[in-house]
Amino acid sequence: MSSEDASAQAKIIEATIECIERDGIQAVTIRKIAKLAGVNSAAINYYFRSKEKLVEEVMRRTVEHVFEDWREIINDESRSVRERLFLLFTDYMEGAIMFPGISKAHMWEPLINSNYDALFVKLLNGFFHDLAKKLSLEFHRPVKELKLVVIHLFCSLSMPVLMPDLYREFYDGKTFKEAKVRRALIEHVLKLYFEEGNESDQTQDSEGE
Repeated sequence: MSSEDASAQAKIIEATIECIERDGIQAVTIRKIAKLAGVNSAAINYYFRSKEKLVEEVMRRTVEHVFEDWREIINDESRSVRERLFLLFTDYMEGAIMFPGISKAHMWEPLINSNYDALFVKLLNGFFHDLAKKLSLEFHRPVKELKLVVIHLFCSLSMPVLMPDLYREFYDGKTFKEAKVRRALIEHVLKLYFEEGNESDQTQDSEGE
């Protein structure tokens, strides 16, 4: 591939991401992408065959990049597991806040079309499986239990970043667009599950009810 072709493809990819961020995945058109990329519509068909193939490639690249970053964070044994989890969830929340269009686009198929064969779903479940196993080894707790913990953690963080102003009236005017508010939530959910004494305290509380 020539440098000219590589440059044109890169511009088209970047323009597609910008279109998704600005207008949403369902409003993306070849004309909009071509205008942003500074190319003609024929170039998009030439390099990617169709708008659908182009969007598919953009989704693949962006989601694979995310999970590569997450695996790098969680496998960094120079940090404690607690630190790695904090960095993982911070990266997740910041990415969703910075790129809400792309984040929602990855959830479009399972959320709107009930299609769970999307690459995002497969990579997410694979990552969750590996994370639960790693946590089980580190904390000496059953994988089955930690699978529920992982699901709960990601669920508790997803709504605040997909709809960061949802709880503004309830949460004293605070929004999860603010880094300090996101940090407080992450610290809270990690404290619930990964600080010594919490598990036994919760067990005693439930027995006393």
